[in-house]
Amino acid sequence: MIEKMIIKPRQTGKTTEMIKMAAEHNLYIVTTDRNRALFIDRMAKDLGLKIPFPITVRELPIHPVMRHECSFVKEVLVDDADQVLECLVGTKIKAIAMEKSENVNVYNCTDWVP
Repeated sequence: MIEKMIIKPRQTGKTTEMIKMAAEHNLYIVTTDRNRALFIDRMAKDLGLKIPFPITVRELPIHPVMRHECSFVKEVLVDDADQVLECLVGTKIKAIAMEKSENVNVYNCTDWVP
């Protein structure tokens, strides 16, 4: 279950917050590609924080064989979830729906305007 959603405009600290969570909980950040992983790793170093090296969508243990081999990955943080989901699906996504349970904290939401 998702525990926290950070919804803010570009360049407003979403990745920085993910890096801080990754450092605090020793979690992997999932991102779209190797360049973004390198960028996040550099940001963490610039912030003076130690995090596990970010993993890309292609490195996710989602295949049954990989799940067994990578069983050490129990939970992750997803940076730029919209882009990661498009990468997983392999096409543009028109809309998504998510369940908002009582245990999910949504931070800095802005109203969606079509």
